[in-house]
Amino acid sequence: MEKYLEKLKTFDKVISEKYNEEKHRVGILGGLSGLAIFQFHYAKLVNNDISAKTGASILENCIEGINNGQYNHPTYCNGICGFGWAINYLYKNDFVNLEIEESLLQIDTFLYKRMLSNIEKEHYDFSEKDFL
Repeated sequence: MEKYLEKLKTFDKVISEKYNEEKHRVGILGGLSGLAIFQFHYAKLVNNDISAKTGASILENCIEGINNGQYNHPTYCNGICGFGWAINYLYKNDFVNLEIEESLLQIDTFLYKRMLSNIEKEHYDFSEKDFL
């Protein structure tokens, strides 16, 4: 078990030091919101408030980036859809205490408009290249 905790500690350290370098992806699988989820779970596992603060900082950066147009891909893996899922997950699992209703409605509105646009263009596979 100690070997696994050391590996998780390494992940925590790398994420804490390097998450600011990610400038393009906010999604759950390939972006920042997945890193935030890791930070919150790691903080709970080892009772480490610093990691939870890093997770919160990552989320704040994501929100700021979405608001200023830095992140505009709608995809789950790398985009805003994945970020919305992450916020909902963190809220439901008591990692964050946010007023998420309005934020998620705004994300849903954005995703709905992008979905309709792509359907009109007959783009159905929802790969990232279809949304550029």
